[in-house]
Amino acid sequence: IIFFFLFLLGSNLYQSNYLDINNKLTLILKQTIFKVSFVNKVKKVFTLGQKMKQLKIDDLVYNNEFDGKIIIRKEGFENVYILDAKKKVLYEIFDTLSKDDKILPIYIKKISDKEYELLYYNLSFLIKTKLNSNFKIKEVVWKKEFDFYFHHWGDVFDNKLYIPTSRPSSYPIEYQKNFVNNFKNCNNSLFPYETVDVFSLQDGSHLKTYNLFQNLWKIGQLNNKQYSFNCNDPLHLNDVRVVKNIEDKKNFFNSNIGDIFVSFGSLDTIALYDEENNLKNYFVGNMITQHSPRLMSNKKIMIFDNEGSDRIFGQSRIISFDTETKKLSGIYEGDIQNFFDSSVAGRLQIYDDKIYVNSSVESKLFELNCEEIEILKNCTRKNILSIPNLSGETFLLEIIEN
Repeated sequence: IIFFFLFLLGSNLYQSNYLDINNKLTLILKQTIFKVSFVNKVKKVFTLGQKMKQLKIDDLVYNNEFDGKIIIRKEGFENVYILDAKKKVLYEIFDTLSKDDKILPIYIKKISDKEYELLYYNLSFLIKTKLNSNFKIKEVVWKKEFDFYFHHWGDVFDNKLYIPTSRPSSYPIEYQKNFVNNFKNCNNSLFPYETVDVFSLQDGSHLKTYNLFQNLWKIGQLNNKQYSFNCNDPLHLNDVRVVKNIEDKKNFFNSNIGDIFVSFGSLDTIALYDEENNLKNYFVGNMITQHSPRLMSNKKIMIFDNEGSDRIFGQSRIISFDTETKKLSGIYEGDIQNFFDSSVAGRLQIYDDKIYVNSSVESKLFELNCEEIEILKNCTRKNILSIPNLSGETFLLEIIEN
């Protein structure tokens, strides 16, 4: 009786949509910590005993010339996999997982021939582990839980992790009234309040939070009456990198060692912040919902531009900016032989003087070998790996560096 009463009450409220309750419920279910914990508990009850989907080596198509190792995390498969192409073996890292696990590796690095270090997050948990030579966890170094969520990838500098985080919040927020456009009037909705947070790699302790809204209003291209913000997702912070050394400082105009640069997908913007949240440099436009900025030589920055290209050969492209002049310096796009389209996610890895591109929606990893890498001059493409017959994004396809 109680169940049917609550069911009918909820159904009537939803159908009447009183006070726009449907949108409010949707936002709550998408963006709050209550949502994830509650929904996952319900899922755990209904999926108890269900067999987990398992990625097989026969699902992968990879280049016979490639003999390295690739870490794989694919939507719909809760585990994390390592392909050893030379041995033709696909390893699973985790022995026990459930449907509510949402694991994403931040990095994996080789310590010795017999040991690897893996740092990953699982929703609000941050975990550092050691793996054996068969990529099984042999030790959990530390595990920490926080009252916010991790998302996308981070960077490591000075034995610290810098990573995007999200805290469910509601308007009004501090600094909102400094805008002259629609953002100052955003209200009555929950949204992901995104920050960059810093953690000790030694013990996982939280060290610092960057408030990215604090000086954002100073960017004139974003703070004018013509520009319109997405109130439900104002930043879409999807990457953070650190200026780590003298070479980086030289190549990112007006930067210092320890500064961070971030990618705001909703704003088509890359921004450079110092350690006091001051904005020091930025690029707005000439890219659409971009990801994965990577600092290069000769004052260039490379970016995965998700939707800046032509639809004929795919909307995605790789672009290079000059960090001083802010002008485009180079472009790689798809062509009649190599379609390139990833409307979401996407990741770049610069390794061994080559560019490795994870086209997430296509579930492809390909290599670009360029005559002048920082300006994408005369690049030739070699396909490394694809997962052609399984739907869903591939969040991570990355070479494990020696």
